[in-house]
Amino acid sequence: MNFKNMPIRDKKYIAYDPDTPENILLILAKDDDEGVRRHVAYNRKAPINVLKTLTKDLSWVVRFNVVTHPDIFGKLLLMVLDYEKSLTKSTIPIIKAIYRNKKLPGLAKVVIETLYGELL
Repeated sequence: MNFKNMPIRDKKYIAYDPDTPENILLILAKDDDEGVRRHVAYNRKAPINVLKTLTKDLSWVVRFNVVTHPDIFGKLLLMVLDYEKSLTKSTIPIIKAIYRNKKLPGLAKVVIETLYGELL
């Protein structure tokens, strides 16, 4: 399947479709268009390795969709948290979403409270 000349709206549809195969989602997770990557992260059937690809995405909306994905687990939450800490300015909605996630390890909650307590 050639995605180079495909219209963005078609790529978004494929990225969001729960029946899209994993190998296609991996390709779309690296698409130049932020909206396509956002749809991949929002896909409720996106496998963990696809979500892992998006943990350091330049778009905060893509990262937010990763941390709010129903199949996210502690290690991926920590990966996004580490990326957020490396930024000059962390994205507060992402920090809050990580903090509120029940799958976040307890020690990480303490780290978030220490670093971002006044923003929670």
